[in-house]
Amino acid sequence: MKKYIAFILVTIIGVVIVIRSCNHQTTKAYEIKEDSTELSTDPVLAPLASKIDGLLKECRNSKGYNCAVLIARDNQIILQKGYGYADYRNKSLIDKHTSFQLASVSKPITATAILILWEREQLNIKDKVSKYISGFPYEDLTIDMLLCHRSGLPNYMYFCDEYVTDKTGGKVTNEDIISLLIRHRPSLMFTPGKRFMYSNTNYCLLASIVEKVSGQSFSEFLRKELFEPLHMTDSYLLTDKAPTDNKALAYTHGFARLGEDYLDGVVGDKGICSSVSDLYKFHQGLENGLILKKETLTEAYKPRSFEKKGEKNYGYGWRMKKQSASDFIIYHNGWWRGFNTLFFRRLKDNTVVIILNNKLNKSIYRITPILEILDGSGSEFDSEDERVNVSMIKAAKNSKA
Repeated sequence: MKKYIAFILVTIIGVVIVIRSCNHQTTKAYEIKEDSTELSTDPVLAPLASKIDGLLKECRNSKGYNCAVLIARDNQIILQKGYGYADYRNKSLIDKHTSFQLASVSKPITATAILILWEREQLNIKDKVSKYISGFPYEDLTIDMLLCHRSGLPNYMYFCDEYVTDKTGGKVTNEDIISLLIRHRPSLMFTPGKRFMYSNTNYCLLASIVEKVSGQSFSEFLRKELFEPLHMTDSYLLTDKAPTDNKALAYTHGFARLGEDYLDGVVGDKGICSSVSDLYKFHQGLENGLILKKETLTEAYKPRSFEKKGEKNYGYGWRMKKQSASDFIIYHNGWWRGFNTLFFRRLKDNTVVIILNNKLNKSIYRITPILEILDGSGSEFDSEDERVNVSMIKAAKNSKA
């Protein structure tokens, strides 16, 4: 009888351990491969690596590139290398582990955080934002409208210029943005859901919703759910103490140093720091189903700008471009202060191009020459400048419904 009771107790304890382990998946470390080689030595890929390296050296000399670059295809890294200075004064060189402010390349990561909570049924993307943000004055706005920029919310970067009178008294935070929305109730640009208009306010709110639903800070959630499991050791939130000294400083032309901005404390739309090495791990995590289910990614990659004609569109945290029936590109770019960033993913052949630049330079978005080396002639991809289109904002104001 005693042996039987002992067996039952051991069985119960075993079941409890299994259940607890299933409920604490955040401690799981996924298997992510890392390649330390700067240029591929593969007989097929090495010539491509050499040509692209030559092109990037030329761009550094003639166009002022100051960046880290990673290029991969079909799970093989072709090139991962730095070109220029992370810290010009101290002559610290950029390498594959140098952390950059991602600017709007933060948005795919923020969207992924929301989709993780959706998969776990901790929220519904059709939920109203007001369910999670007390006093939120725009009753018809839903989470999915924030994800695909169909909310009509004005960009906080503009209304802060009007509402924040003391821009030297400390950094504005996500909580401050929410307070400004509640207190001033700036007019929506259009009826929610009617059209697409890119607005950083959407992703600021999404980061706050992650905090509300998870009960963790946005930084802690990213660390536990993404950075640690995927071994993204160079990644952190700008508002936290950097875990590494290998970080890029922001510069403009002539290596004139750009200091901090009063909006640096707002995160989700920007504010995530990472390296080309870590972003490739993030890509691997998505491609291999380590972060989100295939069905969830299908939703994320679905075009949501229904009224927008042409080949470019926006999904849940990703821009997209359909060049042919089989050629579907998922990407995002970013600009904040001296940082220009690009994260390009072509699904058909698992081609990845990541460029993180810390010396103001819009030409890094034009990657057609790189693709022509990879694919031969005929490939073309030049992504848009991430600065907000002022004429588009005026048009939206003039056609409010």
